[in-house]
Amino acid sequence: MISLKEKLLMKTLYHKFNNQLPQLATEIGYKRGNKNLFFVFYALKANSEKYVSYDLIKNGSEFIFTLEVGKDKHHLKLETKENYKFCYFVSINDEMNIDEFAQIEPKLINE
Repeated sequence: MISLKEKLLMKTLYHKFNNQLPQLATEIGYKRGNKNLFFVFYALKANSEKYVSYDLIKNGSEFIFTLEVGKDKHHLKLETKENYKFCYFVSINDEMNIDEFAQIEPKLINE
């Protein structure tokens, strides 16, 4: 089985060579039998100093993730009935470096 880090690196290469950067996506990873949700930002170059904010809202079975990078805003909605132990934000750039890795706690609405 391929590790999540290797999967992210391969997807970064794919997006880079197909001119699809920047892009925001989700991935699911497992650790000790627990299912974790990752919001992954594939970036053009190192952006660690440009991050303004990221926010995660859980509304029933819907996750809404918002990321602001400089003047750009990225939104991602994910509807799922799955339960996740933890949620994380990961930013990986086109040089295959992880700029940021952080656990994020969703803000609950209508639960």
